[in-house]
Formats: sequence, C-alpha cells, structure tokens
Amino acid sequence: MSDKELAYISEDQILDLSNNNIEDWDDILNVIANQKPDLRELDLHDNNLSYVPQELGEVCPNLQELNLNGNPLVIDQFESNVDQIAKLENLSSLYLQLTQESQVDMILRKIPNLEMLNGLEVDRDELLNDQEDEEEVYDEEQQQEEEHDDNVHSNEQIQIESI
Repeated sequence: MSDKELAYISEDQILDLSNNNIEDWDDILNVIANQKPDLRELDLHDNNLSYVPQELGEVCPNLQELNLNGNPLVIDQFESNVDQIAKLENLSSLYLQLTQESQVDMILRKIPNLEMLNGLEVDRDELLNDQEDEEEVYDEEQQQEEEHDDNVHSNEQIQIESI
C-alpha cells in the first residue's frame, strides 16, 4: 500500500490486536462487525489462533491487509484456512507463517488479487512460467507413457502373430 493510500485510512479502518494471546475469533468478529465495518487492515500477529473462520469474508468485505504471522494455524487445515482467506476479495497484502513452497503456490493460485505476501511483491509472471513448465513436463510424461503403451501393445501383437 502506498503512502498516499495510507493517508486516506482512518483509525476506524485499522485494527491491531497483535501480541494479545487471543485464541478465539468470536470477540474479534464482533468488534469488527459492530465497531469497524469498513476495516481495511487487521493485524493479529503473534496470537494463538489455530484457524481462519468462515465468517471472515462476510465480516471484513473491505479488508486489504491481513497479518496472521506467528499464529499456530493447524497445518493439516492449511488449505481450508487459505480458502477462507481467499473470500477476502479486496485482500492485497497477507502475512502468514509458511513452511513449505507448496503453501506459497497454493496461496498465489487461490488468491489472485494478492500483491504482497509476507512483505514481498508477488511475481505473477514467475508463477505463470512455473505453471507452464509443469504443464510441459506433464505433457511430455503423458506422451512418453502413450508411446510406451503403444510399444507394449505392438510387441504383444507381434508375439501373438508369431504363435
């Protein structure tokens, strides 16, 4: 977000609840719904949140920046958490503790408007090139399998004919 955009954000549009040992979303969602309906930035880093609620997208339709870094999000629910974050249609900046490259790929694929991830600019061109490379490798593997199957089938016919 540029300095110019920051100048237009009022305190009503920012909520910083970082480092508060928060474990549950209920109070957070109530505060947002009742007191900060135009929320643009939500900072919840270094709490004890283990999931992202389904209601987040409904309660924060204008959210542009979300910081969940340092929360113990359940790793086997990572895709579900990303799906909930993806409902934030205006989200352009996300801070989230990531441990695997596949998590980065999933986020970039599921959140197409994301411009910044963990403070780094998202490079969509690189992602598209990686996808094209993966598709080429897959196509080559498929073609090799088909050729192998054709050769096996051809060898079986030769053996049958020679009997």
